Amino acid sequence: MNGLVYLLRGTAADEQLREVCVVFGIDGRRRADFAMDRRCCVCNGLLMTIGREAVRGRVPTRAVESYDAFFTCERDPCKTIFWHSSSYLEGKHEIQRSLEDLCF
Repeated sequence: MNGLVYLLRGTAADEQLREVCVVFGIDGRRRADFAMDRRCCVCNGLLMTIGREAVRGRVPTRAVESYDAFFTCERDPCKTIFWHSSSYLEGKHEIQRSLEDLCF
């Protein structure tokens, strides 16, 4: 690839994800294991791991009682808090399913 731009051929998001991994030599399966623990899905800021005491009063009590690890965006004013809820696990599994067949 000599240019600075690569035009994706896939039209669906899962096709495009597989294509990017193949073309740029990205180990998508490995990255899918921790991808959503690195960047904020609201602003793309870096996420930092924090404990449950740091989020008490800022997230639902049920989450504080159910989870040990939380992640917060380092960017002001975002500071969004995430945890490994069922929606996190569903998203992670969706990404993993998309990467099962790396042929496009």
